[in-house]
Amino acid sequence: MIQFLKSLYAQLQQNRIAFFFLKSVVVFVILKYSFLAFIGAMDVGGLLYFPILEKYDIIQVVRYSYINPTNWIVRSLGYPSYAYKLGVTILGPGGVQINNSCLAIETMIVFFTLISCYPSTRNKLVHLLIGLSCIYLLNLLRIVIVCISTTHSIRVADLNHTIFNLVVYAFIIIYFFFWSKEKAVALH
Repeated sequence: MIQFLKSLYAQLQQNRIAFFFLKSVVVFVILKYSFLAFIGAMDVGGLLYFPILEKYDIIQVVRYSYINPTNWIVRSLGYPSYAYKLGVTILGPGGVQINNSCLAIETMIVFFTLISCYPSTRNKLVHLLIGLSCIYLLNLLRIVIVCISTTHSIRVADLNHTIFNLVVYAFIIIYFFFWSKEKAVALH
């Protein structure tokens, strides 16, 4: 069995595109489910609850990195709002609660996986920082738009989630295409 796996690994390394694809899938699955396990370990009702993790609530830190700028931007645009632990409320019918799925962590994992697994070592860190920052800023813009649009129509807020996913995944594909095109010699 071990000999078979070594042989398969050697064959995959020869086909660099297949190896890149397989490595990307494995890294993505590991990162995504590690993130979900971490969230589950912090949930009081979760199967693997570890109270000590509440002291290191990285998810809440990320959430605050969206809440505080959102509140500032919404107020700057003239909407009376206030921030609370889970989101931003605009006085009246508007506001947004920022759940774990709203943090764009999965899209960041997709981007991180593509760049980090690509068979090149030049400028990965710089491009990871640029791409992840762009995803963060796009998500912040989305959260601001959802927050403001809830004062006008809930349906607009729902549509905004779909549009955001399309825009961010298009950004990831386009960014990766141009970045990998520059590094295309690594696959040939």
